[in-house]
Amino acid sequence: MNPSRSRPFDIIAQLLKKSVSAKTEYRGTNSTNTTETAQQVKGSAGFLFWETRRGYNFFSIDALCDEVDGKFAAPDLQTEAWGPYIERIANTDISGDQRFLISNAAFTSEVDLMQSLRKGKYSSLMVFFNHSTGQYEEYVYKIKDSYDNMAHLGGQDSVSLIPANQIELSDYPTRIMSMVLDHETWFNEPGIANPEDDNAEDPTKFADWQKYYMAQGSARSELLQNQQGVLKIPGNPLICAGDKIDIRIASKLADELKKTQPFDEESSGVYLVKETTQSYNFLATDSGTLKTTLRLFRDSYGMKDKPSNHGQ
Repeated sequence: MNPSRSRPFDIIAQLLKKSVSAKTEYRGTNSTNTTETAQQVKGSAGFLFWETRRGYNFFSIDALCDEVDGKFAAPDLQTEAWGPYIERIANTDISGDQRFLISNAAFTSEVDLMQSLRKGKYSSLMVFFNHSTGQYEEYVYKIKDSYDNMAHLGGQDSVSLIPANQIELSDYPTRIMSMVLDHETWFNEPGIANPEDDNAEDPTKFADWQKYYMAQGSARSELLQNQQGVLKIPGNPLICAGDKIDIRIASKLADELKKTQPFDEESSGVYLVKETTQSYNFLATDSGTLKTTLRLFRDSYGMKDKPSNHGQ
């Protein structure tokens, strides 16, 4: 890498798009597609970099979404979810620790479908040309073929639980990505540099793996935008960006139905903290008050212990 006077954060931003977790099965291809000219590639990619009171953090999206001791879990990452935080239901008294009551919760609009299609969230056609060998390849990436091999925060932990209309969107690529592959630049041997070539006896150690992270990383990042919200809770300065929080949102059903289902099972569950804001009010009381505002997002609806019915 030639940094060319780039800041360290600029270099890390470039590496985010090119990083793939060693715990992800990303090199496998699938020949079940009906496209005549394109092979099918599947897998997961995508990393995030941020700074909190714990220092600098560089973790995969799957590690952030995974549970403790899960397949993608990272040992250096805070994975225990805060909470549960409970939204106070009108005209009712909630016993327990008052520090875990939600004072206000607001969720943003639904997914921007047109933007998701433009970014290839569901399916992308990737075109590769190797200028060293003249080889031309086409690959199709479909999110439904990789969904089950990702870590998810909500109850839609299987592609079978995703509404059928979203699954059908991945049948046709909506974004075409073209890249130039180069295995030869840092390879001085007379043999074949491409490690995927069956005739390569001693291939290059610095292979170009763009086909395994370009579409995968973009689609994985877009999945995190499926459900977003803003939460206000009693002051908790220990919560950081990258932490998980377990919340319970009051049900909007009729009063009689609330007796058996007091919480909204689609909006409740575990979320990833995207950003935190601490608001101090020194005039409210003698010692002042602290309110914490959390901006949350996650890749799937529902609660882990209950199947999601979103979109049905």
